Amino acid sequence: MTFNEKVTMKDLLSEGLYILMQQKPFEKITIKQICDKTGVIRGTFYNHFMDKYEALEYLIHRMFFKGFENQSNPQIIKHIFQTVSDNRDFFKSCYRITGQNGFEDLMSN
Repeated sequence: MTFNEKVTMKDLLSEGLYILMQQKPFEKITIKQICDKTGVIRGTFYNHFMDKYEALEYLIHRMFFKGFENQSNPQIIKHIFQTVSDNRDFFKSCYRITGQNGFEDLMSN
């Protein structure tokens, strides 16, 4: 991160989720654990996200597209593949999320 890069509360919370997903399955992560990891109260989390699924969606979108808003499709696609490769374990964990709010639904949105 550069000095000029603004870190938002949403960024902080989603990074906390990312760290927790390195340690345990997504299904076992609670909002309280995300808040404890980031040092905020639950109300702050709910001011920014409805649930941990929305936080995950924000995190993945940020990983794929932050800094690439004005890039061409080939550049974005290359970046997405590189991001998945660089964060292989994280995305393996994401792929294990199934059901109504599963990873496949998240990616199709």
